[in-house]
Amino acid sequence: DRSFDASVYPTIQQIRAKYAARIVYRPVPLGSDMRVNLSEEALGVLRESIDADQQSRIASAIQGLVSRIETVVGHMVERLKTYSPPKNGTKAEGTFRNSLVSNIADMADLIPALNIIGDPKIDAIARDMKALAEVRPDALRDDERQRRRTAKEAKAILDKISDFI
Repeated sequence: DRSFDASVYPTIQQIRAKYAARIVYRPVPLGSDMRVNLSEEALGVLRESIDADQQSRIASAIQGLVSRIETVVGHMVERLKTYSPPKNGTKAEGTFRNSLVSNIADMADLIPALNIIGDPKIDAIARDMKALAEVRPDALRDDERQRRRTAKEAKAILDKISDFI
């Protein structure tokens, strides 16, 4: 018998007991904030190390953001360029789902929170993506000029983010 048997599965409490998450808030270290008794030379090395680590973390966060943008926008460019509408009873080729556009909108909404350095170029990319997301998926399927124009605008966004790569 293949019917459902709840006793085979763990309870909600058992599952919750296996996982935990916590948020720890810590101040952002600054190389200029030193409160220890070390030689000036040692303090200088420590400051440089803290500053380099902070810059590395910021760069990594920005690269992660750029990678996410590149993924969703690159997917749009690729799908729009390979799409061919149905003709004479044949199926459409290179089809895409409505999520092609909604993923752009979702990412555009996320960018301001992920732009931890407040870079105006990243903010401009978010605005460009919001404009891109205003196009209806059906319009992209039905209107070749709209599809080409949108693919060109998406490619322009990819070109802009290449500055960050």
